[in-house]
Amino acid sequence: KHLGILDAVGRRNVNALTLGWEGYLHPRWRLRVSHLDFWLASRYDGFYGINGRQAVVAPAGGAASNKIGSEWDLILRFATPIEGLSVEGGPGLFYPGGFLETHLGEFSKRKMVYLSIDFEL
Repeated sequence: KHLGILDAVGRRNVNALTLGWEGYLHPRWRLRVSHLDFWLASRYDGFYGINGRQAVVAPAGGAASNKIGSEWDLILRFATPIEGLSVEGGPGLFYPGGFLETHLGEFSKRKMVYLSIDFEL
């Protein structure tokens, strides 16, 4: 969960902006809502996936659009009565930007549901 729960965008040649809100609904329940925007750091380099490999090669002369896409995440966390055990999960949506739409054609939005069980020793 470095750049959102979907992790559809790698960490190379990317600029990202995150805006969000997090608050407690109850002492054991925490809600986080976040929006992430991704752009190419350089229009002359390609788009890299989460595995670090180049997924889309930059066109000759650079890309016309450097907007990779946007992601919305909603995460609900529950701290169980068992000391150190918590559960969190929620949905995420990724909407492609101009760069992915231009260079991948029919790149539809991605949907995902996230679930994590954490135990701290």
